[in-house]
Amino acid sequence: MRKASSDISKLRKQVWGAAYAALNLLFPPRCAACGSPGCDLCANCYKSFESVGSRACPICSEIREDSRAGPCLRCSSQTRAFRKVRSAFRYHGALRKAVHAFKYRGRANLAAPLAQAMLEALPAPRSTTRLCAVPLHAKRERERGYNQSKLLMQELSAQWKINCLPDAALVRILATTSQVGQGYRERQANMEGAFQADYDIVAGHEIIVIDDVYTTGATIQACARALLSAGAVVVDGLTLARAIGHVPVD
Repeated sequence: MRKASSDISKLRKQVWGAAYAALNLLFPPRCAACGSPGCDLCANCYKSFESVGSRACPICSEIREDSRAGPCLRCSSQTRAFRKVRSAFRYHGALRKAVHAFKYRGRANLAAPLAQAMLEALPAPRSTTRLCAVPLHAKRERERGYNQSKLLMQELSAQWKINCLPDAALVRILATTSQVGQGYRERQANMEGAFQADYDIVAGHEIIVIDDVYTTGATIQACARALLSAGAVVVDGLTLARAIGHVPVD
């Protein structure tokens, strides 16, 4: 079953690649952020991505403009299932537009430049860790045609030479409602029990969960709980972007 799933995933990627190449001949790509012709993400927009900053929370990467060091108030008062999450950039401006196109407008080829930006902004993990993408529910992945977090993970894995866990390692067992517009408590409740991990695959590993955007941490928190319950040694997270304050994620 796992081999069949892998074969289907490879075939789907090949189909998307062929379709995208054909479309490029008829309709040259435009920058997903500013619309300039010739590429999926232009150099100016790429260079505009803004780091979370050196004063970000060391546990959840919350963006802070004050000079206070150490964990943010939420991380100081609550126990996280994950050890730490590192985010590459602030979720606004050109990056927000690019992520929206990546997730909702079929711009799967944005995985390569967005992952490259992550590679340049974040330190490489230890080679003994394993990468794991936040899974989509099967229905949503069929509708979208791909899992954007998995595409980012595959790009990072190839560059870092770090192995990915198979799809069966962590699966989404609940078709959760959209979290757009939800607050902290609603997001936490929405993700409760949403994931299930496979002990035979996960046990004994240090795992890094890959996602596109961190808002309240509800998704990575739920993933970490499932992975730790299945025997993972420790769970960290890496995301492309970190939402600023209460900015909603599209």
